[in-house]
Amino acid sequence: MNQRTDTIFDKAYEFYEKGMQEEAFSWFLKGAESGDTSCMIWVGVLYGDGVKEDTKNQNEISWYERAWNKGELSAANNLAIVYKNQKYYLEAEHWFKEAIRAGDGDANLELAKMLIALGRENTEVRNYLTATIESNYVTEASIEEAQLLLKSIT
Repeated sequence: MNQRTDTIFDKAYEFYEKGMQEEAFSWFLKGAESGDTSCMIWVGVLYGDGVKEDTKNQNEISWYERAWNKGELSAANNLAIVYKNQKYYLEAEHWFKEAIRAGDGDANLELAKMLIALGRENTEVRNYLTATIESNYVTEASIEEAQLLLKSIT
């Protein structure tokens, strides 16, 4: 980020924190159009939250893809979740794996939960849950959830 887009992001986030979604969206969009990948992610998030009309999440996906293509690694997990919610499980699995390759430990857990719901093999699920627990880039809550799930499938 440069100083100009830092200021735009800060202003946008300030509006978001105040619950002023339309204003936040306008500022995040300004930053996104200037190339700021954090703003691109937030434009996608706000489309996903319904701040703007988004048929079949096309705009949300588009902004996440733009951010990914500019090197924003967090976009992969966002894309995976959108596709999972749409029941496009192969596409979701692809993006969860991209997020995992990018170092997102929580993506291991999300992929494992999706695979459990789909009835996939326990060995594969166990590997993702173990990777969650062993990751340096994962929340404590995710580790606890992975441990509980691991016990339930063993």
